[in-house]
Amino acid sequence: MLEFAEKVVYAGIALPLIAAACILLVRAAWTGWLVFGDFSQTDFSQTMVLALLDVLLLGLTSWLLRRKEREPDEGKRSDPGRAGGTAG
Repeated sequence: MLEFAEKVVYAGIALPLIAAACILLVRAAWTGWLVFGDFSQTDFSQTMVLALLDVLLLGLTSWLLRRKEREPDEGKRSDPGRAGGTAG
């Protein structure tokens, strides 16, 4: 029961953060479009695309690292045979 409550709390924190990140990305793109119009400046548009990719890759990397680097007791509860868990 406690494990379920912990997951609910984490989801309750993660969902607003994900929604806020999506909203901020859309607003940044919209503001960039309004400020710079048709993006006829090739150097600027390439820089903006690379910056957006950097942000997305950073988010993906942090998510993957969180999945890989669990707390030590998380492995023990779910699968005792896994690395990091006790072997019976």
